[in-house]
Amino acid sequence: MLAAASAAQYGTPPPEDLVDAWDCQRWGIPYDGLSLLDQPAGKTQRMNTALNIFDSFDSRQQALKNDMPLSEWSEKHPRAWEIVAKIERLRNDNSS
Repeated sequence: MLAAASAAQYGTPPPEDLVDAWDCQRWGIPYDGLSLLDQPAGKTQRMNTALNIFDSFDSRQQALKNDMPLSEWSEKHPRAWEIVAKIERLRNDNSS
């Protein structure tokens, strides 16, 4: 989870689940050619979670680059703001 956020925020290498999600989006098939129902338990959920986190942080980064106030961004993107806030709380909990 934190690795997907860092990939968007700091440009660190993306986690495997995020790369697999991008591959699935790009080619319309799961990362290994199997159907979605044949994926290992939890794989599809991890891919979706990583993608949602990355997209939320990427959206926030774009807003910051465009000098959009975060209050305005959070009003326009409430779900993304919720995800960013949860990840920031996780980061703070892990740094203690």
